[in-house]
Amino acid sequence: MNTDQLKSTSAPVLVALLAMVSSASAQDLTGSYGSFSEAALRSAALESFGENFGQSEQLEGSALDYFKFGVDIRAEYNDNVFLTNTGEEEDFIFRVSVPLELSNDETAANKWFLKYTPKFNFHAENSDQDGVDQLLNAGYAFRFAKTSVDFGIGYKKTEGPSRFASGSIEKDGFNNSLAVSHVLSGKSRFDLDLGVRTDDFSDKTLFDRSRYNTRLSWQYKMAGKTTLGPYVAYEHVDVDTNPNHNAISGGIKATYQALQKTVVTGYLGVENREFDGGSHSAKTSPSFELGATHQYSGKISCNGLLYHNIRASYSDAGKSYSATGLNFFTRYAYSQRISFRTGMSYEHDNYFETGSATAGDLDSDYVTLYLGGSYVMDNGVTLGSGLRYSVNDSETNSRDFNNTVFNIDATYSF
Repeated sequence: MNTDQLKSTSAPVLVALLAMVSSASAQDLTGSYGSFSEAALRSAALESFGENFGQSEQLEGSALDYFKFGVDIRAEYNDNVFLTNTGEEEDFIFRVSVPLELSNDETAANKWFLKYTPKFNFHAENSDQDGVDQLLNAGYAFRFAKTSVDFGIGYKKTEGPSRFASGSIEKDGFNNSLAVSHVLSGKSRFDLDLGVRTDDFSDKTLFDRSRYNTRLSWQYKMAGKTTLGPYVAYEHVDVDTNPNHNAISGGIKATYQALQKTVVTGYLGVENREFDGGSHSAKTSPSFELGATHQYSGKISCNGLLYHNIRASYSDAGKSYSATGLNFFTRYAYSQRISFRTGMSYEHDNYFETGSATAGDLDSDYVTLYLGGSYVMDNGVTLGSGLRYSVNDSETNSRDFNNTVFNIDATYSF
């Protein structure tokens, strides 16, 4: 049987996009680090569209078949390190990353990798924020006649300025994912996705969270290049000292490919969420994750992400929020040496009570604009620069902020 008839048209670009939706929460992005960091921006608008898409730090070439390594040196100016609406404090930050990778060939039937990156951060004015971030990721992909299995695991230890706690936030994060796709016939298949994500904060005024989710869908290949079918999903969120979440959802999963240039894929459904031990009754709301990628020409590619979901707050007692957002990213390859990137993200967070908290209205609108470019020199060094502007307009004035970050960097892969 030719199982190629129903291979997933959601290429790694869109698989990664949908898997990273939970990282697109504006509160998570601005709250965990206290600044809209490069890592946060990539999670929301860059890495969501595929690993290394539009990045200058891609590791290429090595004296060894399985081992790759490099170095990235970055100088950054931040005009509002702690994202405050008054008494803004600027700083110059120097960052050095050393990505190390052990992996087999990209064309291998069963792909595996192990990546470790220490990131050293030095602040000119706020030396108490200096530290070393640790990022570790591993994965294995099996390909059988009718079944594919993708397993991933990751750990990161980060530290950075905080607008929700005094000093800095130290966080240990763990994520685990398993994706199984089984072809039933030439036109139908089952997809199963399992995920675990935890955030463990050292500051006891913040609330640790663990999220467990699973989604099962059946897909049928329609006429042309469209797959369509139902899905059911379950999510449990364990929140420290706050009501836990239990959510069941269902709806339609679909993928559409047009003219080898455009792929649209995602989920659209309804969710019912309950809160253990809280004062809020069950909440029924739409739930969707829609992603698209378009190759406008040989030099221009565009990607977009639209989502709506509910997340537990880690900084506000007895609070959760629904997040509705849009991310858009464009890459232009002027030549083999020169490329440009631009992107934007918008998210509206609508807070509601899950416990006994009666704090004021915390609803927020986050907007971020990004522009950057890179140049590959003859000696293999990639020079890059980027400018980011982000703003938050909250119903609570103390949460408003404006932030501008400018950076230049140099990357070399050995």
